[in-house]
Amino acid sequence: MKKRGIIKALKSQKSKLNDQLNINGYSIWHGSTLHYIENIFGKDTYAYKTFSQFRAFDIQDTASESYTKITQNLEKLLDEFVDMVKSDCYQKEIKTNFLQNLDNSILALIIGGVCTGCFLIGQFTSDIKNYDLKQENRKLSDSLRLTKTFIITKKESSPKKQLQH
Repeated sequence: MKKRGIIKALKSQKSKLNDQLNINGYSIWHGSTLHYIENIFGKDTYAYKTFSQFRAFDIQDTASESYTKITQNLEKLLDEFVDMVKSDCYQKEIKTNFLQNLDNSILALIIGGVCTGCFLIGQFTSDIKNYDLKQENRKLSDSLRLTKTFIITKKESSPKKQLQH
């Protein structure tokens, strides 16, 4: 959520606080506001822990003096949260990728597997190239042998022909 959206949501929840006419309405408001606060600040933060202390069973009647004190304290608290957001004094959402969520031992296995796979592919492709080179060398060697024998037989047959003439 962007800063403006967070401030708007907190102010909206603050204005809805005075509209709660019964304990059930307050419980619903408190739950949704607590959800906002958890998403904005996080569950293990001052904001969440402080706000979660204001529970519905602390209030006997919405017309009572205790309800008025609680709503005043909640309004001050929500104003404090708005100020925290404005001054960037809150836990911002940390972006993570899927690798950060994996255990280190699993990451080591993945990296080892990738390295082994690359090594084996390299060995396989170099063996194929070596095999192809060996085949080509064999063909060239055979062709050279044939050429030598052809030349040798030609040389041997040439002098005989000359002697016969």
